[in-house]
Amino acid sequence: MLNPTPRTPAILLLMFPWVSESPLPLGVPFALSDPDFCHKLFELLVIEHHFNRACKESSIDYLLRTLFNKLWESYFQDDITPQYYKLLKLRTVIQNNSGEYWTVSKMADSLGISPGYLQKHIKG
Repeated sequence: MLNPTPRTPAILLLMFPWVSESPLPLGVPFALSDPDFCHKLFELLVIEHHFNRACKESSIDYLLRTLFNKLWESYFQDDITPQYYKLLKLRTVIQNNSGEYWTVSKMADSLGISPGYLQKHIKG
């Protein structure tokens, strides 16, 4: 349970009372399963905070809830290996360039690993 501290201002707890009931533990570091996605959510939160738009409060509420969901999912993901983030970025590149012809060799080259090592980790 979150209590007001310099890291969680009281205004945040007043505006979004569900934040104080978050099951995320305090002071326990954990890896993010998708740091780029969380970064984008945070960017959207900053944008919503700085502009006075009609749905500002509800947009911030939904974005915060999504961010907390992603943090909660990440907290329980224990299979993050040293290659995990590189593979995640490669997946994003492939999705954004789906028209390209992707081979195991091309993907392995972009990661700086051998094709055999990549195949082993994709199948594993």
